[in-house]
Amino acid sequence: MQTGELAVRFETHFGYFKGCPFMYLSEFHPPARPCRIESSWRAKPADDGDRWRRLYLKTPQLPLTHIAACFDSKYRTVAVPASRPEYNRCLEFRSGFPDGLAGLVSLLETGLCLPAPAPFDLVLALDRYKTIDEDVPADQWANTEVGQLIHQAKYFTYSPGKQKQAREALAARLAAAIERHPAYRDAPYLLSVPGSSGTGNSTGERVAHLVAEATHKQLIQTIGPARAPRKADPSLDVRGLFSSPTMLDGPCVIVDDVWHTGATCTEVARVAKLAGAHAVYGLVGARTMRN
Repeated sequence: MQTGELAVRFETHFGYFKGCPFMYLSEFHPPARPCRIESSWRAKPADDGDRWRRLYLKTPQLPLTHIAACFDSKYRTVAVPASRPEYNRCLEFRSGFPDGLAGLVSLLETGLCLPAPAPFDLVLALDRYKTIDEDVPADQWANTEVGQLIHQAKYFTYSPGKQKQAREALAARLAAAIERHPAYRDAPYLLSVPGSSGTGNSTGERVAHLVAEATHKQLIQTIGPARAPRKADPSLDVRGLFSSPTMLDGPCVIVDDVWHTGATCTEVARVAKLAGAHAVYGLVGARTMRN
């Protein structure tokens, strides 16, 4: 088994299937891993009429950071009753479920929450790039639907029509995710991530343009020079290479097609905070498997 494959399989067992601890609580706790809400169930307390008030979740900690960012003042965490052993969290909303909660929970069940490196506040991917299949070697895993869209958008240069359709389909999915996430939806700015060519015409930048149009956000095209592609040189240090053409006075969403190591998106997040962004949210099409 190759070292990279071993890392992927470690993530598979201890991240996706077994849950992912949120952060280092001590030297014995592993770091947070990409994860999603595994299942949810809503309930009406018997003494509270027709209002939905309790949300039961089977989930690691990481997706709860997204719920807290949107609805922190509206709920409290209560003990899960013995009659619901299939869940490990219970959120009680004092005034009933707020608008947007159901859509966010659904998004967090299908999307993939990523650990948010500073200065990000939240990071979300639509999915992994590959479908995990323990019956075959990792290098034979098939693309997920999102991974296939990204593959077509980036590499179908022999078929410009299919390439354009893939970009539009990926952008539509990203825009839909923004509309289902209250914190992302309310951010007025959308920042693109500079491609390695430095021309402003990379797949990620084109998709960001489409997402900004669909969500009616102000697009800020982050400026960056030409450099070696990240895939060709993952060790490339991009710190200090990017800049924002304008100041920001509110939260922003950084949109890209793929999250590899996260270094490029994180540098854009740093630029956004320096430009005045109150909060920085990351949204990508897919998270690659070997990082």
